Amino acid sequence: MKLPESINRNTYLTYNQNGDSELQRKIKAENFEWDFNHAKSLVAICIEKLAENWNDHISLHAALGSLTNLVELHVTYQLRAIGTEYRKDQFQFTTNDAKNLSRGLEKCIQLKILRITRTDLNCQKVKYILRGLSDSQNLDTIDFSHCRIADEGASTIAKFITKRDSLKTIILGDNLFGPAGAENISYALNHHGCSVRVLDLSLNSKLGSEGVAHIAVSIARGCSLTTLNISGCGIQPQPLKKPPAGVWSVTSAENPPSCGDLLARAIGLVKTPLRSLDISVNNIGTPSDNTLSNAICLSYIVDLNIKRSGMGPMAMAIAESAAAAQRLRREAEKGVKFRRSAGRVLQARRVAKGMNIDADPVLLAQQLSARPSIVSVASEEGTYNITTQPLPTDFGFVPAFKVRYVFFISRK
Repeated sequence: MKLPESINRNTYLTYNQNGDSELQRKIKAENFEWDFNHAKSLVAICIEKLAENWNDHISLHAALGSLTNLVELHVTYQLRAIGTEYRKDQFQFTTNDAKNLSRGLEKCIQLKILRITRTDLNCQKVKYILRGLSDSQNLDTIDFSHCRIADEGASTIAKFITKRDSLKTIILGDNLFGPAGAENISYALNHHGCSVRVLDLSLNSKLGSEGVAHIAVSIARGCSLTTLNISGCGIQPQPLKKPPAGVWSVTSAENPPSCGDLLARAIGLVKTPLRSLDISVNNIGTPSDNTLSNAICLSYIVDLNIKRSGMGPMAMAIAESAAAAQRLRREAEKGVKFRRSAGRVLQARRVAKGMNIDADPVLLAQQLSARPSIVSVASEEGTYNITTQPLPTDFGFVPAFKVRYVFFISRK
């Protein structure tokens, strides 16, 4: 770019202060206060008048009523910006908001994905929302994460699951329901009309070992889950105070099983369709971690997250290597190209090296694909055997069958 060598004479005289013109001239910032006296737009006036005596958010009924072909909807009832005159009720998801949204959802019969997150959605409002989805036969995913759903709301969702065979994904992370709500959901998972494949219960700290145990029993009794996320659900290594319905034990009075034992027994079954498991940020404890790693070797889990799960280093290494080996075997069966398989091999070798385990993941994959009785892994502590012998027989599960009628328990 060529810079000008000279400037216009008028421009020079304007900015050059001399003794002949404007001796007291000063440069000031522009004053925008004049804009305050301008008339506001009609839209702004209407919104201000409605907001004076209206605690609800803008109704979505009118907007959704005309979107009959809507397929996916994400809603969060919060404020985008906070001014100096904000009110606490502006952060609430009121009953009228739920009713208006429900009326709008009644028109969206093609809806497949509904996400209502980070909202004050409690048990009563969940009933209104699910009532509006009564005609949505194509619904595939519901996401009510980071809300305030308690046991009664979880029971309502469980009833809804039994009536929707198209529903595949349920996300209920970070809510307020406990073991009673998990028990109702576990009953719904074994219903003959349930086809849920993905269940996310992460960050529900009130579930505890008792709540997760109900889900474990549901898996063992033949539910169709392929992905389960129970991260941060408060699993403890202590034995269960009261085993859930569906578990029998010859020594339950003297030596009841722990939640880790029930999980191991559930995922170690040969016909379990579970392929992805996240049990991070829990406290499995010992000796349940060894039983659980043994069960993972027997299972077909290919995606595993056990970070900060309370498992010992050796049990974690064996479980990670077993999952990586299953991924390799599955890719080999499907004819996946070497480039992707090489990444899996490298990942498995890094896991084994980080845990000071001397094992070739490729050889381990071949051994696990044949499902032998013992796989030996050498480490600094000595030789450790991955024993695929039968899991403890002092407890088991009632034989699984798809129930046609489900009775939900309401606890107050």
